[in-house]
Amino acid sequence: MPKIGLSVSLCVADIARGDIAIEEVSRLIAGTRCKDVDDWSSVIKDYQEEYWSEFPDQAKAILKQLIADGKVEQPRLENDNHHPLISHSRPSDYWVESEDEIVWSDAE
Repeated sequence: MPKIGLSVSLCVADIARGDIAIEEVSRLIAGTRCKDVDDWSSVIKDYQEEYWSEFPDQAKAILKQLIADGKVEQPRLENDNHHPLISHSRPSDYWVESEDEIVWSDAE
């Protein structure tokens, strides 16, 4: 079953580690708010130091592939308060199989 990732940093790390195959990923619904290449470059640099330090170049290549394939959605570009709420403790908290499983930051 295709997977939807809810965190660029954590999901790309899972793919780089081999825990999730990139072919399984239908898309990432990110909490990022990157409007252009410069924004993405800044995020990538930060994530390479913090989340992807074991595999910085591989993780960067994975993210760039996902972006190029149109698989990264950033709802915060339209509404800064609308993004998935996740826990960083378990992969089951930031990988889902359906949008119905997503808890949104602005849900009432």
